[in-house]
This record gives sequence, structure tokens and C-alpha cells, in this order.
Amino acid sequence: DFLDEIKSHRDYAIIYTAIYTGMRQGEILGLTWENVNLVTKTVFVKQQLQYVAGEGYIFKEPKTPKSKRHIPLTTGMLTLLKEIKKEQAQNKLLLGSEYDENNLVFCQENGKPLDATNLTKRFKTLARKNGHPEMRFHDLRHTCATLLLAAGVDPKRVQEILGHESFNTTMDTYGHVLPSMKRDAMDKLSEFMGE
Repeated sequence: DFLDEIKSHRDYAIIYTAIYTGMRQGEILGLTWENVNLVTKTVFVKQQLQYVAGEGYIFKEPKTPKSKRHIPLTTGMLTLLKEIKKEQAQNKLLLGSEYDENNLVFCQENGKPLDATNLTKRFKTLARKNGHPEMRFHDLRHTCATLLLAAGVDPKRVQEILGHESFNTTMDTYGHVLPSMKRDAMDKLSEFMGE
């Protein structure tokens, strides 16, 4: 419902990406086109973008070694990325030498990096406006994990998608989703056995 409500908002694509990939905010803002493979339908998370006072925007290593990861893309994500690529090509033509070529997937209309602080503020306002008063941008990552587990994805796969260093982190954070999955598993067994 939230995604439907914000479809026309400027940050829709970033929010959609956070929900459907589980990427951290800095990972999304640091995603470059050379790390998007529309043929294999994956993104490779290899860096994050951060603003450092006195240095400006810099690419940094992801949070942990396991944070470097390939994430398979849904059909909706592929469609969204193709639309972004097309829109950026139009902006490059329109702006010519004024376009700041950083090869970023998510950027301003002129190609410059997006400011994470402003994105966070806009997100909190958007969430509050749509009835979610205490949401942080990072909660979208939690939403992705919870939805994956609720859809029956193996917790080990969820760990790999999120780039958690250890399986325990995934289980400690999202274990509350598993009881309903256990019930569903036993119901399937019962059905399979004809009970």
C-alpha cells in the first residue's frame, strides 16, 4: 500500500529498491551502472557512497566483507532500472556537458550524487504523511528481510541477500517471523500426507 501511495514521489525508485533488494542506504546511493547486469538480472554490491566533511562524496567499502554480494533482481526491479537508465539517457542529452557523469544509478537529474541526509528527511516525512510515524530508511531493509522470510525463503538465503556477516545476526533480528513459517510447513506436510 505504501509503495502505491508514493508512486509519483521523486524517491519512489530508491524506496522500492530498498524494499526489493534489502540494500543499505549507502549501498543504494553508491550503486553504479557497471554493477548492474540486466542480462543476468543481478546487482553487485561492492561499495557504498558516503559524504565525508572536507572530502565530499566518496566511495567506501561496504560495512563488512559479506556485504559485498550479488543480489538477484525481481521483474519489477528490472523494469524500474530500465526506466531509470532511459530517463538518465534523456537527461544526459538535455544537459550535455552540464551532466555530471558519475555513472550512478540513483542520482540527481544532473548526475550528481543524492544527499543521504536529505533522502532520510524526505523519507521520514513521506512515511509520517502515509501513516507510518516511526519509520527510518533502514526499516525498509528490515521490511525486505521480513517479506522474504514470510514468503518462505530459506533464512540462509536471506542472510546472503542482506549481506549479514553471520547467520546468527539474521536469526536474532528476524527469528520472530519464523513461528508462522513453521506452522505453514507443518500444514503443508499434513496436506501432502493426506491428513
